[in-house]
Amino acid sequence: MNPAVSISGQSTSAQTVCLDGTFTALSVTAAGGNGTYTYQWYSNSTASNTGGSPLTGATSSTYTPSSSASG
Repeated sequence: MNPAVSISGQSTSAQTVCLDGTFTALSVTAAGGNGTYTYQWYSNSTASNTGGSPLTGATSSTYTPSSSASG
C-alpha cells in the first residue's frame, strides 16, 4: 500500500495587480506518497476548485500569473 499524498502548504490569498504589474508567485507543497510529484495549474473564471482550463507550460510547483491582459 502506498502512503497518501497530501497538500501541506499552498498560496491562498487573493492578489489585485494593475495591468503589466507584478504578481507574487502562487505555490503548492505536496508531501507523502512515493515517486515524483507532477503539477498542472488551471485557469477558472469562477472561484472554484473544479473545472477550468489547463495553463500550457504551467507544470511546476509554482506559477506566476501574467498581468499582460486585464480580467
